[in-house]
Amino acid sequence: MKRKFITILLVILLILVFIRFCKNPSMEEPLNDGSKPSVAVLGTEVLSQTDTEIHFSISFALLKDTKNSEDALKGRDVHLDSLMRPSIAFEQTDFDRETGGRAVPFSAVLLIDQSGSMENNDKGKLRFKAAHEFTGNFGQDNAIMLWTFGQRRGNFQSLGDGFVKDTVVLGRLIDSLAATRPSGGSPLFRAQDSIIAYLDTHAPTGKKALVSFTDGVSGGGQYYQNAVASSIEHQIPLYNVGLLDRSKTLRKQALETHGAYMLAENSEQLLSVFGNLGSLIDGTSTFYTTEWVAKRTKGKFGKRGKISHRMTIRLSYGEPIQMPFDLEW
Repeated sequence: MKRKFITILLVILLILVFIRFCKNPSMEEPLNDGSKPSVAVLGTEVLSQTDTEIHFSISFALLKDTKNSEDALKGRDVHLDSLMRPSIAFEQTDFDRETGGRAVPFSAVLLIDQSGSMENNDKGKLRFKAAHEFTGNFGQDNAIMLWTFGQRRGNFQSLGDGFVKDTVVLGRLIDSLAATRPSGGSPLFRAQDSIIAYLDTHAPTGKKALVSFTDGVSGGGQYYQNAVASSIEHQIPLYNVGLLDRSKTLRKQALETHGAYMLAENSEQLLSVFGNLGSLIDGTSTFYTTEWVAKRTKGKFGKRGKISHRMTIRLSYGEPIQMPFDLEW
């Protein structure tokens, strides 16, 4: 009986050691601020290719809570499952961490979706609480301006009198927008194109960014192309935040313009996204790049192709995060 008890105790200890090994012990618990961790996709790149293997990289940042990005991820914390169709296995070859440097003052426009669909998709108006998190972490050297689209027959407009550094003033503008009722269509790409031109002309700093928050995507292929071309020409990256909608269009646009795409699948993730936007823009966040080799277990890769997949990020706190990405060659 005693021997059996000792055996059971050893098994339990081994299980506890195994769990501790699988989790990253250097990760600190996030703040108890009502947020949940989220992820910012920064880019994917094909590094080399043969008929049977593709070497590629994924860059991202993990947004821990409303104040911090995660700085203790390790290679073992990220994982890619094999694909069945086509038959592809993945092997990680490298994992790098880059801690952000000195903050660079920037000017940003915050473009908030106030179209009719937001009445159902954000009934609690969490986007405005999240916007306050953005301004609360904004920094004294930065300038911000609030725009919105929807309402007034689906148009877009600015609020206030240009760029401000006073977050109290911006907070009042956010509250005034929150008091209006969502309505109208979603001229997102038209609004982006116009705002990029405004940023290029009127922003008081050299570094500029456009942050767009929406629950979906409007039509208009030409407007999309115009916004991307203007963003690249004027070096004004697009930081796109999607609520609920897993929009590949928003993700593609953000990565094409050297910005970032963030999906908030719930209101708690929305808080961590907006809380870390400032550090993403000014470069003080912690960024990761992981490299992989995709191997065909059957058949060969074509000269052109695309892989749509999700990378799993395991945390010592909370549920794993699924980060969608697309790889094209």
